[in-house]
Amino acid sequence: DMIIWVLAAFKENDELLGRYQERFQYIMLDEYQDTNGAQNELVFQLSDFWEKPNLFAVGDDDQSIFRFQGANLNNIVDFVNKYDPTIIVLEQNYRSQQAILDIARSTIKENKSSLINKVEGLSKELIESRDKPDYIQKAPEILRYKNAIQQEVGILHSIQNMISKHGCTYNDFAIIYTKHKEVNNLIKYLQLNDIPFQVRKKVDVLTLPAIQQLVRILRYIEGELREPFSQERKLFQILHSSFFNISPIDLAQISIFCSRKTDETEDDRRWRTTLRNKSDLENLKLENTERLGEIGELIENWIISAQNDTLQVMVEKIMSSSGWLEEILRSEDKQWNLQIFNTFFNLIKEESAKNTGYALSDFLITLEKMQLNNIPLPVLDIRKKEEGITLVTAHSSKGLEFKYVYILNMTEKTWKKKNYNRGFYIPESIIPISATSDVEDDRRLFYVAITRAEHGLFLCYPDHDEKDKEIVASSFLYDGGIEVPETYAEVPEELLSTYQMQLLLHRHKSAPIIDTSILEDVLQEFKISATALSKFLKCGVTFYFENLLRVPMARTAPLGFGNAIHYALEKAFGLINADSDETVFSEEKLLELFSRGMGKYQSHFNEKEWVNINTYGKEVLKNYYKEYKSTWKEVPKYKLEHAVDNIHYKGVPIKGKLDKLEIYKHHVNVVDYKTGKYASKKLKPPLGDDDIGGDYWRQLVFYKILIDQDAKYDYNYNQGIMDFVEYDEANLTFRRHAQSISPMEVEIVGNQVEDTYRRIMNHEFYSCEEDTCRWCNFLNENGHLKSPLDLAEDPE
Repeated sequence: DMIIWVLAAFKENDELLGRYQERFQYIMLDEYQDTNGAQNELVFQLSDFWEKPNLFAVGDDDQSIFRFQGANLNNIVDFVNKYDPTIIVLEQNYRSQQAILDIARSTIKENKSSLINKVEGLSKELIESRDKPDYIQKAPEILRYKNAIQQEVGILHSIQNMISKHGCTYNDFAIIYTKHKEVNNLIKYLQLNDIPFQVRKKVDVLTLPAIQQLVRILRYIEGELREPFSQERKLFQILHSSFFNISPIDLAQISIFCSRKTDETEDDRRWRTTLRNKSDLENLKLENTERLGEIGELIENWIISAQNDTLQVMVEKIMSSSGWLEEILRSEDKQWNLQIFNTFFNLIKEESAKNTGYALSDFLITLEKMQLNNIPLPVLDIRKKEEGITLVTAHSSKGLEFKYVYILNMTEKTWKKKNYNRGFYIPESIIPISATSDVEDDRRLFYVAITRAEHGLFLCYPDHDEKDKEIVASSFLYDGGIEVPETYAEVPEELLSTYQMQLLLHRHKSAPIIDTSILEDVLQEFKISATALSKFLKCGVTFYFENLLRVPMARTAPLGFGNAIHYALEKAFGLINADSDETVFSEEKLLELFSRGMGKYQSHFNEKEWVNINTYGKEVLKNYYKEYKSTWKEVPKYKLEHAVDNIHYKGVPIKGKLDKLEIYKHHVNVVDYKTGKYASKKLKPPLGDDDIGGDYWRQLVFYKILIDQDAKYDYNYNQGIMDFVEYDEANLTFRRHAQSISPMEVEIVGNQVEDTYRRIMNHEFYSCEEDTCRWCNFLNENGHLKSPLDLAEDPE
């Protein structure tokens, strides 16, 4: 739509078009085969002023594989007809051996819409031009198998042979296919046998069972709020969720009990009331009466929460109290499961931020609209190890290269495509309809897959399905001129039996809640900040869950208040930097900015919190303004939200964002705003070897380390200032703690940084053993908490 609006504006306003034609006098079009009709029209409009425009287009019509997204192959033909350009063909190929290039050329020549059939004298015969490879070259082969299972086992056997006989590594191989579901069995087998692999695919979060279970709970709560006891059928289904851990026999007995009439009334018994009726549950002699009673209480608490808390807080309560989070963290694939929930939770946060008073009913309407219009909530599923077999779809393989490529399921059904658009109609003005385009699209996709291979290409297909019915091989197999074998490729019987048995016996295994193996990728990009440092020193378990696993957390009112205060002060001091005529920004302007900040962070509050905190915050800033306004112009210059990144301290990557720098001629002061009560304990340096010092003290020292190490700015750190914005009622004063930092303090915090980084990299996440610690209690309740002695390599 945005492109079409620009086209319309150019057509209606010659002056506007002329301005851009004059501005963009040299235009390069990359991946030209992937442009759509609207994009092409935009190029023509920008260049039509010139008789011979400066246009340079780069593309390969044989690799046009995105027609389902609107890519229009005719754009290249229109370009040639319109401009009669000089055509340069890059014939030297530095990737593939000649035999692979010859198969690719023989295959793509079958496409009648290729440019070589429309431009006289054009030839695209690619020539191998690479240096002599140090890898073994294999003649391209067709591998025929009895069925899909034998195909999967045969490919794995072939890869293992290449590794053992020719010194290849797993990283040298790719398996290319058309849909991710084709490799589900392969992925299970590779995981079970610790064979490294990489896969990357988009998944719609809303279709996943875990999220559907959560949405069912939300729909139940919303229905009960509208009409009590109207959602009995949904409750029965919800209670079968695996995270509740209730016996289906218990639920069946309750169902029978609730369906019977009582002596006192004609009405059926209610599930909601039965779950909270201890005597009824005990009379039924159920397996787990206590757990059912707990769930009855939970459901009532969730319904209350839906009326009093923000949507985010309510969902977080469901997640943490139901057992749902525990099941996620026990799963083998906890990182992926957390990524799923984070994506879903972020949708709630984003919608709440956009809409004041966003409630549960509003969110469920949003989900219904998404479902009706086939709008996915996508998340990228990435399973990656440094070395591993790459599993990739043909579309995603474009631009990649691999030493040896296996193309999976070369059957007519799999490689003759379908309607990609999932019911969404692309207008003919963007992509023309062609009776022959589908098969030619598929052939171009096959061409792309073939040309990913450097030294070896294996085209694989099963000739029987799971019902032992014959399958027709893809006609593309015959285009390349390779002989289709009459016999089946080798599949060792022992390997086949093992493969089938492992898939048959595969069960969901429970993994420890703390599983350091998932940290491999996370820690590669990890940098220590002042907040992360203090959190780890206080509790390694909390750091693990909140900073590394990044378990979703609801936005709370205190956090929203602090953010709104920070926003108002940042924007207000920006006005001083803008050299406004006024000596300093006005009180009215500061309060207006706070209101804007409250709007920006509205999703943190329910309606009552919004009203109270909005009033309270303005009172806080009025008093703060009166106290300090006379001092603000004394500072020559301010730098706000100063980010320091990509630096190291004694080899440790560190980062930080500083609220405000007061910049003087020969030094700077670092100011950090604090909301909440003045906390003198947090400002104290360590008093002995076992004392780690207060969080605020450490934060100011850390800021000095950041300033001193930052090569981009030659700042001389003078002092750090903790600026408590709220009036201290107990002492009838405002608190502003200024602190100069000694070399000894830098050394202490520097040692904490080094030691913390080492322990994080060694996966040493110890408990703080505090009774009030949420995550230590969580692990204690589930029997997974280990003491430092249990985790240490050397108990002494």
